[in-house]
Amino acid sequence: DHEIEVYGAFYLQSVVKKLYDMGLGSCWITVDGIIPSQVERLLAGQPGIIQHLLVFGKPEKKDSKGDKHKTIVNCDAKYEQDPYGLAIISTPDESRLSVVETIFLKTWGNVAPYEEMEKRGVLDLLYYVRNSPSYQNAQPCRLILKDGYGELCVINPEQEENYTDAGIMLFFLEGLAKEMSFPSNWHFIQDDSDNAEYRRVAHFDL
Repeated sequence: DHEIEVYGAFYLQSVVKKLYDMGLGSCWITVDGIIPSQVERLLAGQPGIIQHLLVFGKPEKKDSKGDKHKTIVNCDAKYEQDPYGLAIISTPDESRLSVVETIFLKTWGNVAPYEEMEKRGVLDLLYYVRNSPSYQNAQPCRLILKDGYGELCVINPEQEENYTDAGIMLFFLEGLAKEMSFPSNWHFIQDDSDNAEYRRVAHFDL
């Protein structure tokens, strides 16, 4: 059920945020392929399914020498680093998709120009939201800007983990929208189309 996957990821990411506020590190573990007897043992007789485990603890300090990641500081933006514990990073292989690769205007595939996003006042918000973590850095989420709202979509909708990534992005989108005084209301979209390229996941107000 894609709705359960989206909301489950959204609320589990809220736990990650609480752990971060407590100075604890955390890590999602995907349990695809776990054998039924292990599932039964973990559920301890309670009904339900298990898709992910969350491991947390006190992180060790790492030597920063040789670390290829670096924090991006955008001096023209209000937020140099988002308030949800996600470092805005860059890598030498430029593994992160750019804003114009992930944001469309009104229709799928119609690239949203920087000027249009600036005119709508959403460029900073969308710049940071695109850095939401995703499984194996696949970055499956795309945003379609409409008039007064947007739609979150996932590419390759046959891949279940993409809906988990959408839930995580919605957590960052809602939180950052609140911090930046945008409306932060969103709801799940049940897209039953047969579109193999992408599916809509959520409607959010802007």
